[in-house]
Amino acid sequence: MVKKDKVYTEQQQLFLDALLPCKGNIRQAMDIAGFSSGTPERYILNLLHEEIVEIANKLIAGNAIKAAQSISDVLD
Repeated sequence: MVKKDKVYTEQQQLFLDALLPCKGNIRQAMDIAGFSSGTPERYILNLLHEEIVEIANKLIAGNAIKAAQSISDVLD
């Protein structure tokens, strides 16, 4: 979920690790990582947007078949 050639601060890594357990709640993940409550969400979004998208893409890929099957079941 992280780029191999990029060095992350401990706080950034804590944020990335917290994002899935927080179900994508950016503010909650920032709080867990220890960002100040005054730090705007756009700060972390600008800083780690590629990593956030990668996490989301992996989540979608991992659940695509279940989602498609559920939709098919509802239609039937």
